[in-house]
Amino acid sequence: MEEKFWDEFLNFVRPNMNEHVFALWVEPMKFIRWDQAEKTLEVSVPNPMKLKYAIANYKKVIESLADDFFGVQGTDVRFVLDTNKDVLANKISISNISISKNVSENTAHSASMMPKSAPLSLDEKLKSFGINPQQSFENFVEGQENKMAVASALQVVNCPGEMGNNPLFIYGNTGLGKTHMMQAIGIELIKQDKVKKAQFISAQTFLNNYVKAARTKDYDSFRQDYESLDLLLIDDIQILVGKEVTINEFFNLYEILLNNQCQVVITSDVPVNQLKGFHQRLISRFSSGLTVGMRAPGLEMRQAIVERKAQQQGLELGEGVSFYIARNIERNVRELEGAINRLKTYAMSFGQRVIDIDCCRSVISGYITTTLSHVGIEEVKKTVADYYNVRIQDINSKNRRKKIALARHVAMYLCRELVKKSQTEIGEAFGKDHTTVMHACNKIASNRETDSELNHQLNILEQSIKG
Repeated sequence: MEEKFWDEFLNFVRPNMNEHVFALWVEPMKFIRWDQAEKTLEVSVPNPMKLKYAIANYKKVIESLADDFFGVQGTDVRFVLDTNKDVLANKISISNISISKNVSENTAHSASMMPKSAPLSLDEKLKSFGINPQQSFENFVEGQENKMAVASALQVVNCPGEMGNNPLFIYGNTGLGKTHMMQAIGIELIKQDKVKKAQFISAQTFLNNYVKAARTKDYDSFRQDYESLDLLLIDDIQILVGKEVTINEFFNLYEILLNNQCQVVITSDVPVNQLKGFHQRLISRFSSGLTVGMRAPGLEMRQAIVERKAQQQGLELGEGVSFYIARNIERNVRELEGAINRLKTYAMSFGQRVIDIDCCRSVISGYITTTLSHVGIEEVKKTVADYYNVRIQDINSKNRRKKIALARHVAMYLCRELVKKSQTEIGEAFGKDHTTVMHACNKIASNRETDSELNHQLNILEQSIKG
């Protein structure tokens, strides 16, 4: 899988480069390895000149693509100067390029002469607890679909460790923001100094650490790492299903943490009662706290997420682009973020200042989840209603208000042009006779030739419906 990432990087940059430039500067770079736990990616370059070029031109591009490909945030690319094919000795981190020196003169100084270390900044403290500082409430888009989850999270922030809030169990499908929500709780509690020691950990890492402790018979150290916590954030608890011994260990640890009034936050891709393979006593403990689900975002919320993520990335989207992305990427937030990351990478690589509809469609085609073959009259009505901010029942009504009449006529026109329905079929779907449909379609077609604003709106809608 890791090697496939490098193929994706090469395929991404090659089409827009001169072949000679590609062969001279890009081809000599070689993928070495990806470390999922550390979120680091190593790439070798043959000489210092190409190292400087790679840092200046491909650092952010590779990191952005890697974030998208591996489903992480904050990838650190490390270039390795490959002066010796047998030993890749000169590892150079692009975030902190340094040259090894003889440090013997420094060892002459006594430890008492060393300055005291400065207190950790908030970001450093969060990272030491495994929490991503970017996953804050400020960066979380709230909508109708996750209102209850946000309220529950804030309740925990206000009263951590209280019986009714402990644990907080957040469930929902992949990519809906559960991990973001969980880390936002941690950030806020640490920022407000309500907890001193916290840990964000995936259930998979917990499992791996326990297996390692079992192998070395060092259970005490394993338990001590957790028993002193004020806040435990454990992600994807369903991974422990079927791991009987690890579940028992987690149950015992969980009891200790709750007795110590440690706040526990758990995420899962299924509700508590669907955690098959967990003991009933653990299910009962999970259910005794606060349980909340997260739903997939609707169109309005998806559009808000796209606009927020683009703003955070410093990416300028042309008119209608956020609607196009939100309309065509429906499954989850992670795919929306992936699309924005890809557009940002494209903009940085090829100097695209503003992303327009055509560019967007070309770059994120792999994320599109709707296809024209599945689009019918009702789908067209819904898209048009969303775009003009009217209700479908308004489009179907006899209301002649200018905004509603325009939406109705546009929907009829698009049904004829894109869905290829007859005027009789369209009339039946809209509750109109075929002559009314014909008049509406001809009017839109004619006005499109002279009204640039209408033509622009139709372009956006057509691209959105086509996907």
